[in-house]
Amino acid sequence: MSGMEEMLTLYSLDTDGIALVHYCPTNNQPRMRAIPQKDASKELTFQFQGATNLPDLAVGHEHQLVITFEDKDHIAEQWTWRKNGKDTKMTYHFVRKSAN
Repeated sequence: MSGMEEMLTLYSLDTDGIALVHYCPTNNQPRMRAIPQKDASKELTFQFQGATNLPDLAVGHEHQLVITFEDKDHIAEQWTWRKNGKDTKMTYHFVRKSAN
């Protein structure tokens, strides 16, 4: 996102689910996990599992991610930032770049 520091999210298969680690510019690394549902293949909801370098849950951190597969060329990510028990949601929309 323009004006924000770089961040990185890594995804990996984890038994019956998908795990992620988010490397945040706030210098903590939330871990989340989603279990894909057969009847809801258009959406993945990643739930907070813990974080490294997070001294207290009141400290600001990414707490949830919902990925919506809108169609073959569009996805949306809705991140939930939690600080002092208050949630703020931010949505990013991504479009596959055409090969032309």
